[in-house]
Amino acid sequence: MLERGVRIAPAGGQGLVEYALILVLVAVVVIAAVVLLGDQLQIVFCNIVVALDADAASALCHSPRCSLAGVSSGEVVSGGIIVEALVSDPDGDSTINRVEFYVDSAPVRTEFHYKYCLGGTDDCSHPFDTTGLSNGLHVISATVYDDDGNTGECSIRINVSN
Repeated sequence: MLERGVRIAPAGGQGLVEYALILVLVAVVVIAAVVLLGDQLQIVFCNIVVALDADAASALCHSPRCSLAGVSSGEVVSGGIIVEALVSDPDGDSTINRVEFYVDSAPVRTEFHYKYCLGGTDDCSHPFDTTGLSNGLHVISATVYDDDGNTGECSIRINVSN
């Protein structure tokens, strides 16, 4: 039994540990958000920097951007697939010089004119034939080059099942 007037002091370190755990949780959430939204955050940041002071913008902000359309990342595919590189350049889309396509880091095709399609043709009507690939996961990537020598990259994973 405790005597009257005797006070038990709370553990002083408990509050600090709770704050530390909250900070760690916030840091994990921020890191996850940056990993998931990194490319979009870079584009927004660069657009703001260029709008404020175009001379101060780095080469990174003047690099072309791309994404691959026609097939979703992780999709199971077989036979012919349509893959198009959707590209843009902050300095104007007419400054895009070429798009190089790769499958598993091996060069497959270079396109010099819009539309930039893995299978070729200006309207992306010619599919890329996956029957030459082994079954399993493969990476399709594209590198975009502009007239100033800046580059941008994008990629998707496909699961071939022929």
